[in-house]
Amino acid sequence: MNAPFTRAEAPQEATWNREAIFPTWNEYDDEVASIASATADLASFAGTLTDSPARLMEWFETFCALADRAGRTVTFATLSVSVDTSDTEAKAKYGQAIATISRMAGATAFAEPELMEALDGKGEKIDEWIAREPGLEPYRSYLEALLRKAAFTLSGEVESVLGNLSDALSSTSRTLAELAGSDMKFADAKDGGGGDHRVGQGTFMANYTSDDRALRQSTWESFGDGYRQFQNTFAAGYLGVIKQSVFEVRERGYDSVLHQRLEPTGLPVGVFH
Repeated sequence: MNAPFTRAEAPQEATWNREAIFPTWNEYDDEVASIASATADLASFAGTLTDSPARLMEWFETFCALADRAGRTVTFATLSVSVDTSDTEAKAKYGQAIATISRMAGATAFAEPELMEALDGKGEKIDEWIAREPGLEPYRSYLEALLRKAAFTLSGEVESVLGNLSDALSSTSRTLAELAGSDMKFADAKDGGGGDHRVGQGTFMANYTSDDRALRQSTWESFGDGYRQFQNTFAAGYLGVIKQSVFEVRERGYDSVLHQRLEPTGLPVGVFH
């Protein structure tokens, strides 16, 4: 049973070009620190978002620019982890990026309750703001979604707590991903000629779509046997994820998890069924 490929073993052209985002981890670290500092500055917008349409526009521009930067750090760390799930440095950096996103969620949790209160369920308020500040037009759909979301949004204080908890609440999903991507090992698959082929998350599909029927069968059996060894662990983790979803649904007052997932899109549950 072989260990998974590492990034160092793979040819350069077969790896993510993460250096196109940040040339080195040092640049990444500097950006994460800069984002953390800028996140603290977002608090100055609290209580002033609807002082004027111009102030609201300033908020959107500031927040979206920072969110884009944070997204780049997460992408960089994700690419680093996905090519070598045993890279402990990359996993630590990924955790750092996710924690940064969580802090941003907590620091900006005041925004949606504040906007919802100002809208007061009136869509015409959105038209008024955009008429006075045309630059807000690209944010119309977001503001309209807030009208639908208002009934399921808690106070600013509670939203801040939930935002700061988002990193901790996602730990179960990350644990399952670590188990599947890093710790699980699969027996080599055999092709029709008796040759060995590595089986892992990154090689499964290539083996399973091979023209060699014996390789396809052997790959499937190896993959299935690997998961079967941890079926109780995965079941317990899945139950934990369900409980997290149900907790949020109950706290916010949705009818179901499906309702919560569809509500931001404006689609009725009946469309799904």
